[in-house]
Amino acid sequence: MRRWPARKLLSSIALAFLAPAALAAEKGFQYSPDARLAYEQTISLRLKEAGIAIQRMKQQEPENLIVLHLENYVDFFRLYISENEALYGQQKNEEARIRQIQEGDPRSPYFLYLQADIRLRWSLLKFHFGDYLSAFLDISKSYKLLRRNQELFPAFLPNLKTWAFFTPWPNNPRQLPMGRPVLPA
Repeated sequence: MRRWPARKLLSSIALAFLAPAALAAEKGFQYSPDARLAYEQTISLRLKEAGIAIQRMKQQEPENLIVLHLENYVDFFRLYISENEALYGQQKNEEARIRQIQEGDPRSPYFLYLQADIRLRWSLLKFHFGDYLSAFLDISKSYKLLRRNQELFPAFLPNLKTWAFFTPWPNNPRQLPMGRPVLPA
């Protein structure tokens, strides 16, 4: 029988315990093909199909935090369109989703963006259902998160989509808020 030096034995034991942890996927943000499909279905208001795609995504990509954003979109449209106050009272998932997103990589442009976008959508729902104080607080939080994300990631295009909500339109319809011409003079 061959004897291993103590160092090799300890290294082997440490590797056996650390390898599974290294293989565990880190929670992150990725618009995978399933995420893109769910997004397209959601904004097309095919909410049942989007829900199926989101469930599939949860099983196949459990560490992808984009699913929380997609679920929030579906909830937003369901609640806003149905105007069902009882359902609104039951489905307050905002804080739980934001806590889960905060487990992601803070260096990602999606980290603050998703938190801001979720807060913005919930603020719109809260206005819709008469929770005005909470809506104003969420709008303020959303604005601050988005402004910080814009400072950190000025080239991140999804920011601009949500940022447009906070930007007043100019008197001259030929100009975007950023001052770039839209229509020929």
